Amino acid sequence: MLAVALTIGHLTNALRQRVDDAELRAVERTALFGLAASLTGSMTREMCVDAVGKFLRDQIQARCAVLVPDDGGRLQPLSGSGEYTLSQAEQAAAQAAYEQATGFDTRELGNDDGERVLLSLRGATRRRGVLIVAAGEAAAPLAGRVELLHAIADLLATALERIHYVEVAAQSEQAARDERLRARILAALSHDVRTPLTSI
Repeated sequence: MLAVALTIGHLTNALRQRVDDAELRAVERTALFGLAASLTGSMTREMCVDAVGKFLRDQIQARCAVLVPDDGGRLQPLSGSGEYTLSQAEQAAAQAAYEQATGFDTRELGNDDGERVLLSLRGATRRRGVLIVAAGEAAAPLAGRVELLHAIADLLATALERIHYVEVAAQSEQAARDERLRARILAALSHDVRTPLTSI
């Protein structure tokens, strides 16, 4: 009877753990859908970073910073990601992760010896930057949340790429508008010059 009771207790605990894990995954999945909706509605890169930062705070008690490349390929932190100040070691590690296209890199960085995870933001056409996730004091180890962090990085990379193409389309439209305006001005000037010449 003791052996049966111990076996049943062990099986019950294992089943309860599986139920808890399933409930946690369901909550995370629902939150990811909400994050995807927020990123879809974001109109600027800073809004994307704010949405990801809020998600990480609420779900895993972590902070984040997002670095994107400038015209020279050097990573610069986005203004919306000012949840904490990046150390030189973090910036150097992010630059290395960006250049090497590292998918997932966990390391100890900074003076507080806190855990940091660096995720390369890979879009369909090129890399869009690096996401740095910093574990909070009471947070679980980030290395155990690999799938969730990869999903966040993929969503963020897709959103940043979409915003990039929206900006390119807006610039192209503005250039076409400027060209049409220039053509109209030249046509008007040409007409104004031809009219007195014809009279003369």
